[in-house]
Amino acid sequence: MTGAESGGSSAALQGVGSVSACVSFDLDGVVLRNPFRDGIFPEVCQALADRFDGDPRRALAAIVEEHRRRIRAKDDPSAPWDPVAPYDWDDIFRSVALACGAPAPERPVAAMVQHYCSRPGYIARMHPTVGPALRWLRERGYRLVAVTNGLWRYQQPVLQALGLEGLFEAVSAPDRTGTAKPEPQAFQAAWAAGPAGTTPVHVGDDLLYDVAAARRAGLVAVWVLPWELGKDEAVQRAEPWERPSLLAQKGLIERELQRLLERRARRDRELAPYALPDGAVLHLGELPRWLLHHLDPCATADVSLDLREVGEALVQWFARAHRELPWRQCPDPYRVLVSEFMLQQTRVQTVVPYFQRFLERFPTLQALAQAHEDEVLEAWRGLGYYRRARYLHRCAQVVMERFGGRIPDDPAQLRRLPGVGPYMAAAVAS
Repeated sequence: MTGAESGGSSAALQGVGSVSACVSFDLDGVVLRNPFRDGIFPEVCQALADRFDGDPRRALAAIVEEHRRRIRAKDDPSAPWDPVAPYDWDDIFRSVALACGAPAPERPVAAMVQHYCSRPGYIARMHPTVGPALRWLRERGYRLVAVTNGLWRYQQPVLQALGLEGLFEAVSAPDRTGTAKPEPQAFQAAWAAGPAGTTPVHVGDDLLYDVAAARRAGLVAVWVLPWELGKDEAVQRAEPWERPSLLAQKGLIERELQRLLERRARRDRELAPYALPDGAVLHLGELPRWLLHHLDPCATADVSLDLREVGEALVQWFARAHRELPWRQCPDPYRVLVSEFMLQQTRVQTVVPYFQRFLERFPTLQALAQAHEDEVLEAWRGLGYYRRARYLHRCAQVVMERFGGRIPDDPAQLRRLPGVGPYMAAAVAS
């Protein structure tokens, strides 16, 4: 399986390493996802909830405010700013607990990270193309370094769990180098040992602390777009090197910039003039494509990432983490067809009881086809979007009329049935 095709001549490929031999990466939100949102914050906030009238959301608000207060402390000229403090979650949790009269968490945050990363089903990588993209770069002579504001003691276990730590030759993190973005020293600490005469590229998801700060430090900056911006259809269709101007024209860069400035120190406003990325990608799988165009805008050859490991990782994850669902217990085409219609714009946990009752009332495709429409709508009542029920009913009738009651296994034939699109056809045929 291949993906993320990249334009570039063979000559450009051979020279990739010598033209721009150093690429630095922000880690959280780009390469990995620390399990704070998925595990650590809920655990700590639940433990503190009693001190906030039983509301863990108020506990989280207090934690976030303490984090932001420490970032804004850099505006205080009377005291030296500690770059570790805003990202030291052990100390932040202790401070919030002390302020509300609660005991501090018993486990160090690094131990929590290791615990959650080792749980079955937890996916710590931000996108399936992360590993293939990083290896693609290393195979072509790039020097990969990490420039992160997250503390290394929290992020190293995640990289180890992903098998990616060995790909990075150097790390700049506050608890290792004593400096943090957006200061230029944070970047220089990682790539200063790179080849002379090259312009490093920095890849990050924060428009201020990654894109603007890197460009102010003299780097080329690639923005990994936030999910909200990446779902724009025009943005998705554009090439990575076309997106910055498109985002600027739509006013999306300015909107994101203002959102970030409201949360950051006043000193960070000096970064605003630099907040225009040189490229914008939806995920790291697009980075090789941008890099090759950056080296040679006239390049035409195709280069693809080998995504076999992505498929293998997804299969392994599903094997250990899949949910037991009634349509998977006996996956005949009729049960899958019913589930696919019900699952359109409806959560799985909502569908399960309706699916079971529907199958009790219409256990076979023939029973559904022979039912009156009012019976079908009555069985569907409460799920909403009744057009789905009518399509499902008509679909069953068409299968009885044209295929003798046997649901076809050819996706092309399935797509001719009422209400069946490409995704549903593939699901039923599989």
